[in-house]
Amino acid sequence: MLYENELTFPELLKPPIEEVVCGVVFDSFAELDALLLGVYWDSRAVDFPKRSLQPALMDDIGFAMGAFPMRAFLATPDDQFVIQLQHDRFFMNWRSTGGAYPRFSEKHGQGGLLLRALGEFEKFASFLDSRCKRRPSIRRIELTKIDVLRRGEQWRDLDDLVQLVPVTGVFREIQHSESREVNLRFVERGPEGVAIVHVATLMDGEVPNALRIEGRCIVTATSELPAAFTRANTVLNDAFFKLIPEAQARFGVRGN
Repeated sequence: MLYENELTFPELLKPPIEEVVCGVVFDSFAELDALLLGVYWDSRAVDFPKRSLQPALMDDIGFAMGAFPMRAFLATPDDQFVIQLQHDRFFMNWRSTGGAYPRFSEKHGQGGLLLRALGEFEKFASFLDSRCKRRPSIRRIELTKIDVLRRGEQWRDLDDLVQLVPVTGVFREIQHSESREVNLRFVERGPEGVAIVHVATLMDGEVPNALRIEGRCIVTATSELPAAFTRANTVLNDAFFKLIPEAQARFGVRGN
């Protein structure tokens, strides 16, 4: 599942990517409550003027005394970038809001999403160090990429969708109408982590109008965050190009 070296993939001109989430999970900071999260937001309010609180994400749901931990959402004015913070997790989301995809890795001398995520995590880690007198002890990283292929944009009809994403035709021989719904999930576990790929149609009534491809890679505890994220990105890119063998022809390729 995980590769020793980063593979090389073509740079698509019009990638169908909708969202990228870079996450770091670390040992819990019990003292990092909603009040302290508010202190951090106040220091970043210029960059992230929008904010909200939601229940924290939990690996295990069990009985707990006291207030339920909260997760802070800090967003840029255009909602393109979101920082999610809680007692044991950091996430940076990039969302497609009409602009060009900034790429994951640094390309052509321009910083990519990974560089920005690492910079944001370092600011948060420094804040924890100053307030809690210790830096995060990292347990794992998580990388999620979501692509959406829309009918009328990336594919014409169901036959064309099968041509674009062959796995959607796995039950083609037993299908007799235009009302075809696909929901496939693949999970691969290895000694260093887990890779999950979910392929599902988005329906307009009984007719599919888009295909959503979500890839998620989890890499276990490491102190080398850039290397861990790069390896996770390689896994997800490899899955994307194998699911969509005609990606270069459909979406175009940027020259050097």
